[in-house]
Order: sequence, then structure tokens, then C-alpha cells
Amino acid sequence: MCGNSAEVTLTAAGNLAASLIGDHQLFDEAKLFLLKRLPEAKRALGKNHELTLRMQRMYAQCLYRPDDASLDDVTAAVAMLEDLERRIARTLGNGHPQTKGTQYFLKMARAKLA
Repeated sequence: MCGNSAEVTLTAAGNLAASLIGDHQLFDEAKLFLLKRLPEAKRALGKNHELTLRMQRMYAQCLYRPDDASLDDVTAAVAMLEDLERRIARTLGNGHPQTKGTQYFLKMARAKLA
């Protein structure tokens, strides 16, 4: 097992959230789950750790991806993703898969605003 126990636990939490979002499209459930995990990730790993950034991006997805997402939620998701794009590119680099993924989700969220 690699990493500290908090990182291992939070990695499992991130994988569960990804499954709720990607496999099952249970956005409300994932959003509530991530709201509890994000403070833990920031405290244990730091706000610019790759896993913390990934979980923040998943939270933004929970805001804009539901078919019935409100304009306020989509607008908030765009703002979050814009911030994340800058932070991830600065932390991980422009060519990193997390950066590319964030750019993709930002493009999708902006399209939903249009």
C-alpha cells in the first residue's frame, strides 16, 4: 500500500464519487458525499493536492451535469472549473490529464450556459 492512510482512504472516496457520477449519474448523492470529503481532503492533503483538485472537479460536475441543473448551479460550476483550470495547470502542468479533463468539463459547462 502506498501513501498515508488518509490518502488511501480519500482515494477510495474519490473512486466512489467517480462511480456515482460516471457510472450511475447519481449527482445529488455524489454532491453530498463530496461535500463531506472535500474538507477532509484539504486538511489531510492540502488544497492543491491532485486528489483534492480532482474531487473539487467532480463536485463541479455534480452542479452542471444534471438535466435539471439550475442556472445558478451551472454558473457556479463554470466559476469553480475556471479556478480549478488555473490551479491544476499551475500545479500539474498544461499537459497533465487532470488539466485536460478540467478543460473538457469547463467547455461542457460553458456550453450548458449557452
